[in-house]
Amino acid sequence: MPDLRIITDDLWRAVADRLGKRKSTKASTAHRNIRYPFAGIIKCADCGATYMAIKTSRKGHTYVNYACSYNRRRGSSICANSTKVDQATLMDSVMKAIEENILNEESVAIITEAIEKLITEHRGSHAADRKRLEKEQKKLDKEIEKLSRAMTIATDVPELAKQLQEKAKRRTTVADALDGINSLVKKDLLVGLEDRVRAEMEDIRGLLASQDVHQFRHELMHHVSAILVDAQGQMRIEGSLTGALDSVLKLVAGAGLEPATSRL
Repeated sequence: MPDLRIITDDLWRAVADRLGKRKSTKASTAHRNIRYPFAGIIKCADCGATYMAIKTSRKGHTYVNYACSYNRRRGSSICANSTKVDQATLMDSVMKAIEENILNEESVAIITEAIEKLITEHRGSHAADRKRLEKEQKKLDKEIEKLSRAMTIATDVPELAKQLQEKAKRRTTVADALDGINSLVKKDLLVGLEDRVRAEMEDIRGLLASQDVHQFRHELMHHVSAILVDAQGQMRIEGSLTGALDSVLKLVAGAGLEPATSRL
């Protein structure tokens, strides 16, 4: 049984970071040549080197084990950790750790609370944005009216027309932003939030069950930061809830969580 250490980050601090720094849902093409699910993720707890995959065949069956690359290639004088971990055991341990520490009801409650706090905070910021934009809209209306009147008596009409066009363009941008805020305020993003979090957890579970190595690795690395094995064969799995939080943020952001005035 591995020594499990799932690190729970400060979720509320992570919310702010994740909102602005969401990762792409597409797996990086730089690792398309990786054939083994844990390559580069499992590391030696003694020397820090990555564990390499070793493929063997016996009696018509293929087996994959992982071993410290320094011990394997440079010898015990460099690293004495000769422990090998077979892929099936590793997969069982990792999936059990994720199920027990991330894809559970406690995590659903934690993430739901974090998202609720985020929504409440954003609604407060939207109220401030709306007040600022409404003030700017009134100012633009007066400036547009003033420029329109000036054009009827001015000699430099092209310059005034240019200014009028710029003001009108800005007013359209402001009006669109206000429409977005008003639309968001009318939505109740909290309705069914816990069920949506739970559904997203099921989606994550499905991705981790994928037989496609690249898809599995891409999803795994959202939740597990490192798998460490020492010379005594003790395994420590490090991860956090921020990967699941990231997935839920994408889901909720699709319903209008992004700041309405982020482009202004």
